[in-house]
Amino acid sequence: MEWKIVQIECYAEHEGLKDVVMVVHWRVFNGVVNDIPISVFGVQHIPFDASKPFTDFAELTEAQVLNWLWGAMGAEKKAQVETAAEQAKKDLVSPSVVKPPLPWA
Repeated sequence: MEWKIVQIECYAEHEGLKDVVMVVHWRVFNGVVNDIPISVFGVQHIPFDASKPFTDFAELTEAQVLNWLWGAMGAEKKAQVETAAEQAKKDLVSPSVVKPPLPWA
């Protein structure tokens, strides 16, 4: 499973700082089945913490933002997302709902 940050929204200015991360858009990839990529996605608010060192936007790394994301969503939500990605893969391999062609077509 691979977590990726796909977009970041920032306050243009917040408490005298520029481009302060406020929202992270993420996607979790869980392989490919029958040429169809398996993924789940979401959005998470990242609370500002003035007591922690500020990193300029240009200096951010994906690993750093992922750690912020996981901290903001919590371990339980992270586990739920990963379970959903696993279930999406299982559903594609062995679907519980199918759409057969119409018998009169």
